[in-house]
Amino acid sequence: DTGLRSFAGPYPLYDSPSQVPAEVWEDSQLLVERFLPERHGDGYAIRAYVFFGDHERCNCLVGPHPIVKGADTFARFPVPVPDAIREERRRLGFDFGKFDFVVHDGTPILLDANRTPTMPSGAINEAVRDGMRDLARGIGAFLR
Repeated sequence: DTGLRSFAGPYPLYDSPSQVPAEVWEDSQLLVERFLPERHGDGYAIRAYVFFGDHERCNCLVGPHPIVKGADTFARFPVPVPDAIREERRRLGFDFGKFDFVVHDGTPILLDANRTPTMPSGAINEAVRDGMRDLARGIGAFLR
């Protein structure tokens, strides 16, 4: 067993590239990348930048595990969008989407760029609805 899990399961973390099993390196369907965490106190963080046209929001989510998932976060707070992440949005040509990124040792690192962001229905509350209403105001810029 290589410790690999399905898409929904945990990602394996290794202390060095030499510990990654050979079959992982040989599988063109898998991606190995350096783990560059963002830390907040005892927790790990990921930032979610959601945008539509000229409206946007960005939150930092903090959880207890190295791979931060919304279900296990214990803190969430708004943060500014780094210029480098906005530049990636321009470079990639996104009008609508969600970028997941971290700030590791002061450097913003884009982890995922998604043109079709979704949210589990159980995660939708009034604060999320308010955020969605605000993003919807970006439709004018999106249509231009």
